[in-house]
Amino acid sequence: MSTIYTPQQQRILLITSLIVIAGFIVYGLSGYITAFLGQVFSTLSFGPGLRH
Repeated sequence: MSTIYTPQQQRILLITSLIVIAGFIVYGLSGYITAFLGQVFSTLSFGPGLRH
């Protein structure tokens, strides 16, 4: 099967697609990032010994 794209265009299209998908993933997880950072901060502040 022949393609209309040159190998360089295929590489650019692949890299662009991966960047766009990664951007959607980061945007979707942005709400969880703040919660995760808060959990890390509280663990470092109060120490893991407070969990029983």
